Amino acid sequence: MRFDFVDLRLLVHVAEAGNLTAGAARLPIALSAASQRMRKLETLFGVALFERERDGVRLTADGVRCVEHARVLLRAADRMQRELTHPARQGRQVLRLAATTVTTAEFLPDVLGRFLAQHPDVDVEIDERQSAATIQAIRDGEHDLGIIDGNAGAERLALLPFSRDKLVLVAHADHPLAALRQVSFATALDHPFVALRPDSGMQQFIERAALLHGGKLQVRLRVPSFEALYRLVAAGAGLGVLPEAAALRYRGAGQPVTIVEFSDRWAERELKLCARDFVSLSPLQQRFVGFLARGDE
Repeated sequence: MRFDFVDLRLLVHVAEAGNLTAGAARLPIALSAASQRMRKLETLFGVALFERERDGVRLTADGVRCVEHARVLLRAADRMQRELTHPARQGRQVLRLAATTVTTAEFLPDVLGRFLAQHPDVDVEIDERQSAATIQAIRDGEHDLGIIDGNAGAERLALLPFSRDKLVLVAHADHPLAALRQVSFATALDHPFVALRPDSGMQQFIERAALLHGGKLQVRLRVPSFEALYRLVAAGAGLGVLPEAAALRYRGAGQPVTIVEFSDRWAERELKLCARDFVSLSPLQQRFVGFLARGDE
């Protein structure tokens, strides 16, 4: 079976545009040539990919599956070209990983540091995403390996335990909530907060949780890092939410900050490695998964 990547790219463009003319224009190729290429694909696979309608085309069930496979192949081809033609990457391997904000900031640095020290020919690219976006990227073939919190939405994907993530409230020692051992998030919403930037996956998670509790975060200031958030809380600017590991690390600086646990179950989450399946990962990816499973070598 032979087909070329121009056909696959055209197929994706037509599917996205819902129109053969618009899809051909994106490439660009002549409409007659585009029509011929689509017929060639249908003949090659022996299925109808589109249903022709008055105002365009609509994918058949076989067409949907074909487009999914086409996207995976195109992304793999683009990645191969990028890695093999970039002078700085020749002779090197690249480990790509999608992960949440908390994972990237708190759990991966030490692990990746040890892994890279043992593998001097490997470079790492981390794509910071929310868990739902990571799951979708793995399903679409955009990523092979990711780290997510929990397993909601990850049905039919392979999961392995990685670590645990616990979110806590940080408050100035003089704040009324600092006297509590535990507090509900709904109660904390009555007070102003210092928050991370809105493009942070963790911050988006927190603000969705606020909406689910029938409230909204009263944000006085947004900052780019956990450390900046902690320092502002220490100065009395407002409450903050941090991973417990980060809060404990910064508390050693002698700042007047109290850590208060949330009573909400969602505040404690299990981080998991996620893949379509771990057997089909590349040797480098399997080596990394094994490294995490063994803990430290």
